[in-house]
Amino acid sequence: LSDGTWILMLGEAWRENQSGKEFVYWYIDALNHTRHFHLKPHPSVQFFLPRLLQSAAFLSESSDPDACAVSISREAMFGVSGDAKAPQIAIHQQSNNHHAAIGFDEDGNGEFYFMWSPETVRYGYIFHEVEDISHYEIAIAVATASLPKVAETLVDGFSNFHGAGSGSFQEITFADDYLYKAGAIEHFARGKFIAGPISQYIDFESYRLYEKVDEIQDTALAKRSADSLRLALNGYQEIISRGSGLAIAYSINRYVYAMQNYGGSILGLSPEERAGFHDYGAQLLKYSTSLPVDFEDANAFSALALLEISRNKYQDALAAVNAGISILKQDRSHIPDSLMGDSNPLLNPHIKLELFATRAELLYRAGEVAKAKDLSKKILEEAISLEYEGPEIKKVKWILAH
Repeated sequence: LSDGTWILMLGEAWRENQSGKEFVYWYIDALNHTRHFHLKPHPSVQFFLPRLLQSAAFLSESSDPDACAVSISREAMFGVSGDAKAPQIAIHQQSNNHHAAIGFDEDGNGEFYFMWSPETVRYGYIFHEVEDISHYEIAIAVATASLPKVAETLVDGFSNFHGAGSGSFQEITFADDYLYKAGAIEHFARGKFIAGPISQYIDFESYRLYEKVDEIQDTALAKRSADSLRLALNGYQEIISRGSGLAIAYSINRYVYAMQNYGGSILGLSPEERAGFHDYGAQLLKYSTSLPVDFEDANAFSALALLEISRNKYQDALAAVNAGISILKQDRSHIPDSLMGDSNPLLNPHIKLELFATRAELLYRAGEVAKAKDLSKKILEEAISLEYEGPEIKKVKWILAH
């Protein structure tokens, strides 16, 4: 783009359900919404973004839109006539989109990595199959030149009209942040629209903040410093409320874990204050279970199960455990490794072992001691084979010893 930002254009082969005919969808990630849409279908995607992107299309498909409107047909501009029609504009919503981003190493070499967005609105062109590709040579060139212009328009609008008030980018796109005022829905569910080409940089800032906050928390726990821990918790909350990308799910899970395990011992919260956190913590975790990022959704179910046990809701805890284990059985081999983690459960052993250790605890609490011991033995054997040691392993050792 004009400011040096890189933009990715992608081509995907699709097949029509009814006719079976194939076509190519040549597109960009036009807009990323930082949270899952609160309404489905979302009015922005149904009504407002098509109008916005129609205007962008009009401005992008010719270097002289005024002349285009007066004298040049769209077919002539794309160099097609007769049966070879101008490519159709398409808008497509993609949930849980793992999108490629471009970075550079120390030597200036380009490299790809993957980010994640709860909702992505793609914009592009449909090219139907033709016998002679020469029918499309001009059309492909025009579309390829047009897509960066659309991206340029969106980046300009986001960068220069992002504040509150009439004409803000969130108002024009009807993002949830505009549709729902503060307090109408939970703060962690109010998403914003970010222009696709620059969302990777904004997501990366949330990632960098998460890394810094994680370091602060680790130091706070090592030194048992209440002040440092509060600083870390505030950092997680900043990402939870205003951040974007992969860091959201990680921040929610780390925040709840810290409050659950160290709220009393380090922060000095009373039992009543800790109990008062449970409802809020459960809301956060239930939202995190909808974010399929590096099995952090399974991790959220695991944390939710432990939270429900702490308030004696054992059936709810068992439901959370079963849901988390079901996620680990999913085939996510089609999901690329993200910037922060991996979608291979074998590389996330603590999530699996914690879920099954919690199931063993629930069996033990229900009086099914033999089943609890049998499961605990299997968990311990797997932990030993992985050379893994964690608090959940202490739990199964306790069950086996009693």
